[in-house]
Amino acid sequence: MAEAAKKSHYRGKARRGRRVTVHYRVLAHGELQPEIRAQTRNIGVGGAFIETNDPAPPGTRLVVTLTLEGGALLDAQAEVRWIMDGDEDPFTGMGVKFLGLDPNEQRQINDYCASLPTTGDLDDLLG
Repeated sequence: MAEAAKKSHYRGKARRGRRVTVHYRVLAHGELQPEIRAQTRNIGVGGAFIETNDPAPPGTRLVVTLTLEGGALLDAQAEVRWIMDGDEDPFTGMGVKFLGLDPNEQRQINDYCASLPTTGDLDDLLG
């Protein structure tokens, strides 16, 4: 990934990694595709980086299912904003932005993310 692109998709800020299991479904031609299980490298109220060997192209819509504390499920609409293809990047996956979360859903994700252990600074991992 080019240096300029790397800086732009991290918004110039260091992020703490949070690894959790998520499930996502790609919305293609008005239909949800089969569910895919994946891990995040980081997640927050605004979105997540989802590790996957087959990232969807930027602009693709997804439904990301998060399992919150107590086993509650939250389905978040999301859009793929950028991908890492693994060629020049240490990981393969996609950066997604959550869309249309109401204040209660934002609070639930914020509280859940605050309870997660961090795994280090993603910028440090990316070198």
